[in-house]
Amino acid sequence: MRKKKFKPQPFSEYQEVTSIRKNVSLRNKFLPGFTLLEVIVSLSVVAISFVVLLYTHALNIQRVNQAKNIFLATTLAQRKIAEIELLGFSSLTNDKGSFSDYPDFKWEREMYPTPFEEVKKVVLSIFWVEGGKEKSLKLTNYISPGKK
Repeated sequence: MRKKKFKPQPFSEYQEVTSIRKNVSLRNKFLPGFTLLEVIVSLSVVAISFVVLLYTHALNIQRVNQAKNIFLATTLAQRKIAEIELLGFSSLTNDKGSFSDYPDFKWEREMYPTPFEEVKKVVLSIFWVEGGKEKSLKLTNYISPGKK
């Protein structure tokens, strides 16, 4: 069997342009890489995630500061109650002041009688400023003079 000889046919200008377009479109289909839309979508997802992480981190710092202040206020209130127990409450009245070692924290003591003459109700409030707002913690305790 004889093979046929290939005879090139002259191309018209239209055929050349369409064949070039086909080659270019085929080449674009198989080129590796991302489209501009895919890049924009992925960058926006990363940017939104980054903003959420920054907000969460700032919120975490704020919560740690709140916990520190509440712990400190509780410790100062317990210290003040121990002071009242040591001094005795017979001469104590309502009073207010600040702590010398923590000037940002203020205290206020309110003494109330109870149905029992030997027992007094002591309400100790601790105040401090946090984030531009005044925060407070109240500690209520019942104190008796005890045995001497």
